Amino acid sequence: MRHTEQRLHFAIMDMIGQEINRLNTRKQELTSRIIPDFEHRTQVLYAQILPLPKDSADREHLEEEYAKLSKELTLRSDELISIGHQIEHLEAEKNFRR
Repeated sequence: MRHTEQRLHFAIMDMIGQEINRLNTRKQELTSRIIPDFEHRTQVLYAQILPLPKDSADREHLEEEYAKLSKELTLRSDELISIGHQIEHLEAEKNFRR
């Protein structure tokens, strides 16, 4: 019976470790590539919007695109925060099981 418990314990620890690695990989993607790309794209759009007349169709189109990108940037930033919390929780779970 003890051998089965040990195998289960190691399997759970391995699963926790794999999930932490997966989350760290996603965190790295978000911080190094995805979020900076959205930040850059919103900055470029903002610079294009400013000089346009307020009631122009071009400005309205760019403002809509800017709103979409800003929303996506917010979602990715929220995801990054959530991943940080998930990693902390899994690390605590891993330390508790040791």
